[in-house]
Amino acid sequence: MKTKILMALNYTENDYDRLVLESFIAWCTAHVYSNNHFQLLLTNNNLYNWYMMEYGKREKAFLHLAKPFIGKSAITDLRALYDDKTAQIIFYPKAILDQILSTAKLNDLKPIHRQPSRSSYTLN
Repeated sequence: MKTKILMALNYTENDYDRLVLESFIAWCTAHVYSNNHFQLLLTNNNLYNWYMMEYGKREKAFLHLAKPFIGKSAITDLRALYDDKTAQIIFYPKAILDQILSTAKLNDLKPIHRQPSRSSYTLN
């Protein structure tokens, strides 16, 4: 499926991977409440796998809809249709996000000197 999308949209593999990653980052940004929470969203494998599964469904719908127009329409029109289809992930997996949120809240409550991800400085 990825090859079909690359050919239809005239993207290189790097452009496509960057597009998908930027889409995931934008989706995470819409569901975040703090920097710590944002980092946890970006690094959670369950959330990423869920997002990629949903993204794949949208890509499949795009290919089904755009099949008659591939090679006949302008690439910019096909890219706009692709962007519209893949941007339709407006819902979220509550169970996964609740788990990440509770982890983020626990990390926010810890003192700074006990968190390995935060650096602490002493003036000594």
